[in-house]
Amino acid sequence: MVRQFKIIVIGSNGYNSATDKFSVVSFPWSRVKDVGNLADFDLVIINLLPRKQLEAVDWLTFVQLLNLITMWKILDAKGAITVVGDPRFRMKVPNRETKQEEEFNFLTW
Repeated sequence: MVRQFKIIVIGSNGYNSATDKFSVVSFPWSRVKDVGNLADFDLVIINLLPRKQLEAVDWLTFVQLLNLITMWKILDAKGAITVVGDPRFRMKVPNRETKQEEEFNFLTW
């Protein structure tokens, strides 16, 4: 039996599909907390095109999901991370100690 190629799309909804060769799951930005372990996927697609939705994203959850260790696991397993849209924006993430929001460039996470 051949292992399924697993794809996840974050920032879009309605692309869930599966065959014996691949599976696709998608989550809108409003459900980023439901994503699960990104290291289980072969291809992670991050859709930044719905710009208005990005203002309300739980960025703390996102950066915890896609941290450096998870990125390394995906890429080390010959997976890929693809960003669709312009990643040049700032995200607000609460500081773990002070709980005050801090702004970071999206690409610095």
